[in-house]
Formats: sequence, structure tokens, C-alpha cells
Amino acid sequence: MSPGRRIPAWAATVLGIAGLVVGWWLFSVLAFRPDPGTTYDPVPSPLAVGRQILDDGLSAYWDFFSVTVHEAAVGFLWGNGLALLLAATVLLVPRMEPVVVQVAVVTYCLPLVAVGGIAIVALGGAVEPGDPSKTAIFLAALSVFFTTVVGALLGFKAADPASLDVVRVYGGGRVRQLLKVRLVAALPAILNALQIAVPTSLLGRSSASTWARPTAAWASP
Repeated sequence: MSPGRRIPAWAATVLGIAGLVVGWWLFSVLAFRPDPGTTYDPVPSPLAVGRQILDDGLSAYWDFFSVTVHEAAVGFLWGNGLALLLAATVLLVPRMEPVVVQVAVVTYCLPLVAVGGIAIVALGGAVEPGDPSKTAIFLAALSVFFTTVVGALLGFKAADPASLDVVRVYGGGRVRQLLKVRLVAALPAILNALQIAVPTSLLGRSSASTWARPTAAWASP
């Protein structure tokens, strides 16, 4: 391969997945082995996991998967919607920018596992097994807030000054500039932020697994 050529995106994806599978297999074989006389494997190999899924059937995992996706999706919508709203508000009221940025940084620095303990008290968990958990939705929303706020603000500020001047000359205010110029200029940055937020919302929801069980379970001794 010549120095100027790059690996195609599909090839990089295949190599990345293969590397993860190989690393998983080596980790399961070398790092963790069942204790003598037991069959418990703390880190099963990819082949063992695949066999177990085939034995159980995909329907056995659908209920858990659907709840996880539902909680992550709702948190994704709430977190990104609020982030975009606040980023747009900063352009209309510039004095709010330090406050909004500081709130975004705080949400990024907060440990989700620790916040989950407070959220479960304030919001509660799932009402019944299999129901969405408000705490999981909140943590998913919290995990995507910072990325979208920063991406949207950078995108909005990347608007062409000449285009903004044209809108201003024709009598348009900050709202018209936002809708006609800044929003169009910010679309690439916003889409990149949303792309990052998809796996982040799933990770944020996964951090709530300890707190996501039914609220009634926390009241039991």
C-alpha cells in the first residue's frame, strides 16, 4: 500500500471488529480461567457466548434489549433536545453562555454511578420489571448533554459573518440569523454531536443498571 492511500472505511470497520473479538478471546483465555473443579467462567469466550445465545434463542433477550433501547432513545431525545434549546438560547441571550457552558461541564464531570443514587431517590426506578426506568432515562440524557451543547455552540458560531451581515442589513434580528444562517452552518457540527451521542446514551443508560430495578425492590429489606 502506498503512503498516500488510506484504508477504506469498511475495511477499517472489519479490522476493528476482528481486533475486538481477538482481544476478547485472548482476555477470556489468558486473564480469567475457571477455578479448578468449577465450571464458572468469569469472562466467557466469544464462542461460548454465541453458543449460549443460540441455545436460549433471541426471544429470551428481547425484553431486556427493548427496554434498554427505549430508555436510551428517550434519554437521547430529552438530553439532545434540551442541549440544542440552550445552545440556541445562548445566541439570543449571549450573557447566558458562561452559565450554560458551566452547567454542561458540570454534567460531564459528574460520575453517573454516584448521580444514580440521588436520581433513584428523586425520580424512582421502574414501576414493574420490564418497564422503563426514569433514572436510566435521566442518566442517558445527562450523558449526551455536554457533547451536544459544545458541538451546537461551535457550529452556530461558525456561521459566515458576511451572511449574518446581510440578514442584519435587511432588518433581521438574532432569531432570523439563527434560523436562516446559523442553523444551516451548524448542521454538520450538530450531526457529528448527535452521532457521538448515540453510543453515549447507551453507555449512560448502562451505568444505571444498578439503580434501574423496580422501585418497590428498594423498599424491601
